[in-house]
Amino acid sequence: MTTPSPEQLAAAHAARLRRLDPVLPAPPALTPDQGAILLTGSAGTSYAAGVSREHHVSPDDFASCFQTLRTFSLDVRLDGPDLADTLSALLTAWRASLAGIDPWEIETSATITWPSRDVAAVETLVRYGFAPMADIAVRGRVVPLSAEVTPGTQIREAGPSDVEDVVDLQLEELRYDAQLGTCTIRPGTAAALRTRLTSALDRRDGTILLADHNDEPVGLVIIDLPPRTEWITSRVGVSRAGYLECLSVRAGHRGRGIGRALVAVAHERFRDAAVDVMLLHHAVTSPLSAPFWHAAGYRPLWTHWTAHPGTSMFTAPH
Repeated sequence: MTTPSPEQLAAAHAARLRRLDPVLPAPPALTPDQGAILLTGSAGTSYAAGVSREHHVSPDDFASCFQTLRTFSLDVRLDGPDLADTLSALLTAWRASLAGIDPWEIETSATITWPSRDVAAVETLVRYGFAPMADIAVRGRVVPLSAEVTPGTQIREAGPSDVEDVVDLQLEELRYDAQLGTCTIRPGTAAALRTRLTSALDRRDGTILLADHNDEPVGLVIIDLPPRTEWITSRVGVSRAGYLECLSVRAGHRGRGIGRALVAVAHERFRDAAVDVMLLHHAVTSPLSAPFWHAAGYRPLWTHWTAHPGTSMFTAPH
């Protein structure tokens, strides 16, 4: 078999993804940066390449809510008729590069973000110990949601004086997701979140909205608009993406249309900003998030798969 060049493999990989999902971007050829490892694998006439990178985050950083303190990621390009076997060969090479990691090191993980519709990889990922944890869901320009709310409820822009209520509402969402294994509440999470939200509220740009019921804050939605969404725009084949960061409704007020009304107003902000698509993350296993976002017009675009030491990703089976 003639090994394709990085550019040829990237082009073939991109063409295959476009057939699966037209919203996906055309990924560039892999170019390992300093500290990254280039890996390859093949099976028959199929070929794969991947770049493994190691990431570290401080427990005082808000990002540590959503990842282990030490994370290995793999960026993959894959093409050919034997996709499952080729991916297996690539993961075997990746596993060899991770040899020696303590199987009890709970703050280490391996992650792959995979196109949700590319189901040819699922069997192989599961066999290597990966589990689907969260989706990046996408919504295009469709009919707006109704913004009706229950009597006694008003939606308004949050200001600097609302910081404690905003922090408390987002922490309620994080605590729920922590039960699903998709985030970790650390000792410094509340302080990091307060610093982050104080800065955001000071911008007064209409991206943080509260729902008040009888003058009590009971719901929250936070969005990001271009250019603050550049970090996730590479996940779609458009230039302007909106991102919905947080939706939280207090447990005693759910089922009253408050979340739907908050999202409807958020969508109005997205429309005014002329975004091409709207993106968000939600836990795959959440009995609340998945049906809610599906009903709101979102669908899975990318799925975050995670494996931990002690699984077959880190220890070859006997």
